[in-house]
Amino acid sequence: MQWSYSSLLLLSLLLGASYSYSMLRVIRAGKYSKSSCELRDIGQEKHGMQEKCNMQEKYDEREKRDRCTRNEREIQEILQDADEIPWKRSWRRITKLIEDGVRTVDIPTFHQEGHTVLSQSVRKNDPEAMCYLLKKGANPNTTLYNLEFDKPLFFAVSPVAASLLIKSGADVQVKNCCSRHKDYSMNGMDLLHASIGTITPDDRLFVYYLAQGLDPKSLNGRGGNLWDSFVMFSAMYLPEEKLYGRARTLHTFGIDPYHKNKNGKSAIDIVKEGIRKEKRICDKFSSLPDIETHEKIQRKLENILTIMESKKPLLLASNYSQE
Repeated sequence: MQWSYSSLLLLSLLLGASYSYSMLRVIRAGKYSKSSCELRDIGQEKHGMQEKCNMQEKYDEREKRDRCTRNEREIQEILQDADEIPWKRSWRRITKLIEDGVRTVDIPTFHQEGHTVLSQSVRKNDPEAMCYLLKKGANPNTTLYNLEFDKPLFFAVSPVAASLLIKSGADVQVKNCCSRHKDYSMNGMDLLHASIGTITPDDRLFVYYLAQGLDPKSLNGRGGNLWDSFVMFSAMYLPEEKLYGRARTLHTFGIDPYHKNKNGKSAIDIVKEGIRKEKRICDKFSSLPDIETHEKIQRKLENILTIMESKKPLLLASNYSQE
């Protein structure tokens, strides 16, 4: 069979078109394959970057946590030695550590015992440190373990310190509940009893707490009134001027010195027992080196008894004036 020239030309055109179509399909398939690979590579790259970001975040969190733990441990060590190092120097170190990072500013001393940073600043009568800590979120009602008092407010030594805590939410009606002993003699004391019965440098605290609405007729955990707290906890240790000023204040407010506590003893009974005890020591051991101390205590108690038994109204001690 012979092919004409035109037939051969048509056949060649058909073969060329078929070949071109096949090549086009191959090229298109290659392009799609390349695009898929590129998309897959981009996705893997993004996933890898996300994993790196997550790992970096975890590392940063762990580093921050470790730094906070180190700072808190160092603050605990500072609190342990707070009475041996000047407070201003300790406070500067504590501030730097807090700014560097801590999980909470309510950091207790080791084993959850003793003062927090806030209660230590209250005890040191440092309003500037108190304001800083309260702004940082320190809890004014935090519980202090194994101390004679269990709330920071009990350690306030001036109306300024007390007012800062109360304005920040401290409970002014709080009563002491020491965790050291369930039958601890200071348990059940409110702030009035604590201010009249402990050795605080500023006697204006008593009047300040009265202005906050505390009841001068309240009783302590022993069932005794303010006279009971006074003679049990401060009569032996206060300087005479401060001692007699507090006694005259209680007399002026009409607190009954004959009120009996749960043990059936009144404040007058306790003072008389103390006088007899000191008198026996002075009579029996007159040659003791510290006999003058016992004689002084006996004299103090006798003067307090005179104030307690007085029927005349006494002038309010100048230390308690509400100027």
